[in-house]
Amino acid sequence: MSRVLLVEDEPAIADTLVYALETECFSVTHVLTGADALVAAAREPHDFAILDIGLPDMTGLDVCRRLR
Repeated sequence: MSRVLLVEDEPAIADTLVYALETECFSVTHVLTGADALVAAAREPHDFAILDIGLPDMTGLDVCRRLR
């Protein structure tokens, strides 16, 4: 099962994505902020990430740069 890190602060968008990904047998870790994404990524490996560009604490691009 592939692990997905979902970084999205809008509940309606996040709920839809979590539902769709889990329906397709992905294991989803959902976090609301860039800082939480960095912590989650350090705790366990993920196969890929879906990043919101407009997060409350940093941009999704900043998160991507730090994850790389």
